[in-house]
Amino acid sequence: MPAESPLEQPSWPVDVLLVRLVARRRAPALCWKTERRMENMNKMMLLLATALAALAFAALPAVASAGTPQTHCPTVSGSHCEYSGTTSGVFELSRTANSLKSHCSQTTTTGTTTTTGGSVRFLYHGCTDNLFNLPCTTTGQSSGTITTTVLPYDNIYTTDNKTSPGVLITPSAGSSHFASFSCVSAGAVVVSGNGVIGSMSSPPCGGTAASMTFVFTQSSNGHQTHKQITGTGAIFDLTETVAGSASTAAQVGTPSAPVNSVTLTCV
Repeated sequence: MPAESPLEQPSWPVDVLLVRLVARRRAPALCWKTERRMENMNKMMLLLATALAALAFAALPAVASAGTPQTHCPTVSGSHCEYSGTTSGVFELSRTANSLKSHCSQTTTTGTTTTTGGSVRFLYHGCTDNLFNLPCTTTGQSSGTITTTVLPYDNIYTTDNKTSPGVLITPSAGSSHFASFSCVSAGAVVVSGNGVIGSMSSPPCGGTAASMTFVFTQSSNGHQTHKQITGTGAIFDLTETVAGSASTAAQVGTPSAPVNSVTLTCV
């Protein structure tokens, strides 16, 4: 039978016919509005998911993005490990202005280490100038002993490969002073600057050692080998002022001190 049409049913009341006609004409409009509503809800869900993902990324630990070598000690006292020891071996402080150097025969390294850095103080013994072999001494120390102030340091990488750990030693907050002493042959000497960078040879990446060992080298007379964190960014350097004459300077040596046990994680 052919489909019924409301217009072909004269026996139906007029109001019923009108209702059926309106319903049939509104059906497409209702479907379109429903689809638009679903589309808008999907867009809102996508925006919400993106926002949640951004919040989750922001909540990640800072070290995951910073990539800092981490030192871990099994024996911790007041949130840090302590180390102290004396090593033999030449330590030198050279300058670019002339051939004058201060060189010492022993280094006593005393410091503390936390997860991301620590503090250190160096005492150099048997120190003389290289021209006349006369003693260089910090006031209050025995003849031939030079001492730095207590200096904070941060664990860093010297290159961007995350396998070359090092340390950035800086002066105390609000200061540029590293050490002061006088040499019989040259007079008053002041070492200052914004920082000095050295390699960390012990412990190695992913290893455990019984000592903390830093290595400071120079690329040329008075120029530290490493001057930037990961080889980019701000330049850290030392200045040596001798009798009022300032010059770029570099320290060269391998200070080391025993630690009960320390592990280095490169992340």
